[in-house]
Amino acid sequence: LAEGETHDATLKSVSIEKIRSTFEKYDVLVIPGFFASLGNGDTCLLGRGGTDLTALFLGVALSDADVRLLKDVDGVYEYDPNNAVKAPKRFAKISWDDLVDCAGPLIQEKTALFAQEHKKSFSVAAFGQDYETRVGTESVFAAYTPTHKRLKIALLGHGTIGRGVADWFELEPEKYELAGILVKTPQTHRLLFPSRPFVANADSLKRLDADIFIDCGAAQAPSAELIEYFLEQGKPVISANKQAIAENYQRLHDCADKNNTGLYYSSSVGGGIPCLELAKLAATQDQPVLIEGILNGTTNYVLTQTAKNLSPQEAIIQAQAKGFAEADPSADIDGLDAAAKIFLLAAHCQKTDLVKLASVKTENFARISQLSPKTNEKIRQIARAEIGPAGTVLSVSFETVDETHPFFPIDAEKNALSILTAKGREFFIHGKGAGQKPTVLSLMSDVEDARRSLVTYKPCVDTQTSKILSAA
Repeated sequence: LAEGETHDATLKSVSIEKIRSTFEKYDVLVIPGFFASLGNGDTCLLGRGGTDLTALFLGVALSDADVRLLKDVDGVYEYDPNNAVKAPKRFAKISWDDLVDCAGPLIQEKTALFAQEHKKSFSVAAFGQDYETRVGTESVFAAYTPTHKRLKIALLGHGTIGRGVADWFELEPEKYELAGILVKTPQTHRLLFPSRPFVANADSLKRLDADIFIDCGAAQAPSAELIEYFLEQGKPVISANKQAIAENYQRLHDCADKNNTGLYYSSSVGGGIPCLELAKLAATQDQPVLIEGILNGTTNYVLTQTAKNLSPQEAIIQAQAKGFAEADPSADIDGLDAAAKIFLLAAHCQKTDLVKLASVKTENFARISQLSPKTNEKIRQIARAEIGPAGTVLSVSFETVDETHPFFPIDAEKNALSILTAKGREFFIHGKGAGQKPTVLSLMSDVEDARRSLVTYKPCVDTQTSKILSAA
């Protein structure tokens, strides 16, 4: 509830009971913080900086809530770093009084005054950064300033996904240098992309002294060899190659741990939906006992189209034209792709007794000719992990589901994942699981995680301050 002018009102109260009851049902509550209601029921705007003010208002009302304001700069500086001839120092801490003095575009004055009045501590940071400026009782410059060097990227593969990754890096030349792309026939790729640094063998990629290795391959070789090589060099590895990761799971994870570096492969399961992240979340809540999923978007697309009276071959050609299917789709439609994915999901839900990838039971696409779905049924390729005291059983099979099943509405290239825990808690997620865009977005999210792990810090001077030298 707010009062004042319609276009620049001031918050006065909030229903804490409603917020707390919502959190009892959901883990995340999203509030558009720039508008509220007036006493007469009309909607009003909270003016410039209204979202920041709402966040602090809620933090005060909830009393025990921490507040973190995400900005396009990584904290509060002594003056605007975007308009500075000399690099300004970043505050590790800044007092409420000093924040009021430097209120401006970053933190609006009314927000700074509200925090000062209520003595509410909060932090200011950039999205994805692990450091911040903490607002509270004192002002202290950071002893170290983070430095982000331009990172050299070694890339394996230039198919649908690899091209999308290369396109992305070309949009951010200030952050990344695409140092080498390993392909079988560089001369063919150079016809369409003459400026890209294609190489023909793994040794050429190894000699680049890259900061990050990205694997967009689809086979064991040379992916597994290169993943292990770069991990041994202490370099972060991002992979979309679920076969290489699953087949060498324990060895590659041990190698990453030994060399204190990161192995990232979020994009290998679910494309643009966070399947592995959901598995990790479920495992922190309780022991998962059943994992079921539609994990191959290509196969799901083909099944959707064959239900519309297309032949499997026609449906596959359509999927290839849309970028969902590889030139050889057998790994998709015969369950090998889904087998690797359910293996990785199961591995994230248990710490011991990992089964071998080769033990996953699969069915080939010919199985659908033996199924006769009724009018209210659909055929789905379902990957399943049954985790129990006697061990883990993994399978990929073609089954019919009726309209009461959660996988019934999952059509075309979409994926879905269901996780049931020992105490009966259910987790469910669905979304686009095939195609260049969702997979590349997932890969680049891993790249940003790896980039943060490579941040270095340089010492600053004059770490103590009692007054801001220049207004922000």
